[in-house]
Amino acid sequence: MFKKVVKLFVVILSMSGSCYAAGSYGTGQNMSSNMASAQNFIEKENFVAALNALQIESQINSSDADVWNLLGFVSRKLEKYVASEKAYKRALEIDPNHKGALEYMGELYITLSKAEEAEGLLEKLKELCPSGCAELTSLAESFKAYRKKN
Repeated sequence: MFKKVVKLFVVILSMSGSCYAAGSYGTGQNMSSNMASAQNFIEKENFVAALNALQIESQINSSDADVWNLLGFVSRKLEKYVASEKAYKRALEIDPNHKGALEYMGELYITLSKAEEAEGLLEKLKELCPSGCAELTSLAESFKAYRKKN
């Protein structure tokens, strides 16, 4: 599952072009060294190092939803669920329609067996992606698997 998430992240990254706005991850010259380091550490599953880089970046660039989304992601991977939820909430305060944060927060809620909360985020993604999107597909699959087990 993790490798699928990383592959999805890389695909999203490659589609974002050189734009550095909420909803993209910034690439090339526009990406900070902390974000580049964090992405490298995430690809290597070194979540502690990624967390450190993202914590620094969140202080420098506190209004970037992508930073907070990735901070939530690595915190979740480190089982720091309270910190993860706070980071996702911050990302969604900055950009209420951030598909990555909606998906990942849904994954967090599934992990915590908060089915209603996860389903609410799934519904929001359905509204944002009427023709479908990777984030909707991924969360829908996770939610379906969760429902099958519970």
